[in-house]
Amino acid sequence: MDSNILFVNGIKEVPLADFGIRNDGTSSEDTSAGLNKALQFAKEQGFSRVILPTGTYLIHENNPVVIDLKDTVIDLNGSTLQINTNGLEKYSIVELRDGAENVTLTNGIIRGDKDTHDYLTIQGGHEWGCGVIVKGGNNLQLDNLIVANVTGYGISIESGLTDRTNLFYTLYTKDVTQGSISEDGSMAESTTTTRTSRPYDISICGGQFELGYIYGYLGYPYLLNREYSAYFYDKHMKFMQKKECLQFRKVVIPEGAKYAHFVYPQANITGDRDYYAMISNFRPPVNSTITNCLIKENRCLGLAVCGGQQWIIENNVFEGNGGSAADHAVNFEDSFELIQDYVFRNNRFINNNNDLVVCGGDNLVFEGNELEKGAYFWERTTNYKVKGNKFNGGSVVYRIKRTSCEAEENRYVNVLLRTMALSSLTITLTNEDFLDTKIDVAPGTKFDNCTLRAIGNPYIKNAIMENCKFEIASADTSNLVVRNSKIKGAKWFLHKAEVYENCEITDSIFSTHGNTTKMQFTGCRFVDSQVRYNTWAASAETVIEQCQVTMTTNLPLVRLSAGKTRKLIFNNNTVVNETAKPVIELYDTTYTVPNGTAVLKANRIMITNYAYVFDGVNITQGTVNFTGRDNTITGGEMLNPKYVGNPHFVINP
Repeated sequence: MDSNILFVNGIKEVPLADFGIRNDGTSSEDTSAGLNKALQFAKEQGFSRVILPTGTYLIHENNPVVIDLKDTVIDLNGSTLQINTNGLEKYSIVELRDGAENVTLTNGIIRGDKDTHDYLTIQGGHEWGCGVIVKGGNNLQLDNLIVANVTGYGISIESGLTDRTNLFYTLYTKDVTQGSISEDGSMAESTTTTRTSRPYDISICGGQFELGYIYGYLGYPYLLNREYSAYFYDKHMKFMQKKECLQFRKVVIPEGAKYAHFVYPQANITGDRDYYAMISNFRPPVNSTITNCLIKENRCLGLAVCGGQQWIIENNVFEGNGGSAADHAVNFEDSFELIQDYVFRNNRFINNNNDLVVCGGDNLVFEGNELEKGAYFWERTTNYKVKGNKFNGGSVVYRIKRTSCEAEENRYVNVLLRTMALSSLTITLTNEDFLDTKIDVAPGTKFDNCTLRAIGNPYIKNAIMENCKFEIASADTSNLVVRNSKIKGAKWFLHKAEVYENCEITDSIFSTHGNTTKMQFTGCRFVDSQVRYNTWAASAETVIEQCQVTMTTNLPLVRLSAGKTRKLIFNNNTVVNETAKPVIELYDTTYTVPNGTAVLKANRIMITNYAYVFDGVNITQGTVNFTGRDNTITGGEMLNPKYVGNPHFVINP
């Protein structure tokens, strides 16, 4: 056999007959075995490139193509690796395993048997039929592939958890005690922390380790904080140094260190088991990429991220994935806290059942992607950033618990945006663009320098809006705090209590609703706008103070339903009224009984085309209490004289 037959400078293509390989879509057992022999021959010879002759290679369901080569490009040359039709719940077509390094798999089709699979003989979900499984390796590249039609996951990235040879210690509650360790490495007393009562020989861990609870779905069931401290000692138990650490994150062992103690920031460790964590050095696939791939029509998931660290997933298309659980194009889930340092960038989602769900992981960046069905980020995800994406429909949900998230420069079109904070942390959205989007967020969620536009009738709830621009004609709002923002052309119904500070409000009408309690406007500039108490709405309070008001259209600034005005406070404002309307107009005595208070103090009012500041219908029942003090009025008078001496209109001194 020519030793160069697999080498790029040699014959260029695998000699199929020499390895018993068929490329006509037949002989799955021989073809799988032959491909693996050919790859191992290439590994032994140190070839840098393997090229398959173009064709269809039938892969046996019990013998996937295994890649553990180094410094090699495997070029499928437009070929298809097709799984043999089978009835297994679990299979894989290609596996990249521990030992693979600097490997590129490119230029071909990896295809499952979704449409011909036997789902009945073996009862079950058949969720784990995979196109490509990445079990381990370093600097791997999946490029220019079509991964399609599998019964489960198109591509699955694992965590290394199954390699129990890299699990070194189970940490037991009997081996901890209340206390701490001083800066010189000596044992110390503490009522707020817990420390190990025995040292652990970490010299067996291979230069680094991670500490965390790895059973079930991982998480923090017994060690409640991400943070812990590690104290390192040499072989004579002489203290060397302290490191502040995070659970599940690799800790580099100092040179010469043999033992370690650990301190946890909680007074005790309790639970339903006698162990609380493990020390391991798992070998997940690291420093790898998926680029320029089409991942389509896979039954459960297009991409299952179940581990891996330092990955870039970029410029891919996810199309037509889902239909059976887990039913998404992309899912970050199993091995939650061991998913670390991902960049998911410039990917496009087309016609999937669902697009993106992120159940866990740390330090994840989602940037420049285009989605149709929304995205859901669960609170177990920590330190995640969502930037410059286009969400064209569906729901987008940001949840946080242990760390906040960053959302900036995203565009939301016809989306329902929600947030949830399961701690005292807040979520801030910066430089975001919203079109026809409903916003229902956790109280305290901040929007900074965002643009909100709508043609339809969205709702906005619970947000703090700062430096924003609104072009929303019709909306229901609730519990908003809006500061330093521009609102134009709005006809909004305000629910519950709302605050507007230092805003520019133009051509807009703010109306009470059935559950409105208070509207407050401070330091705002009103231009041809109105605050309106509706007859059918709740009895509410309004405060308008330190505002600049310009009136040029026939629209009173405040329109009071006589029976629904619990209180109006109008203080220290400057008003220029050029209209044929009063500044404050009273209406509606037919359907409600007047019952309210109006207080006008220290205002500067200039009117040119109307005689009174306060006017409207006469009062023949109920009571309106009116107070006007220290106001400066030019061009007119405060009250229509019909209210003077009216027993139902009480003028206070």
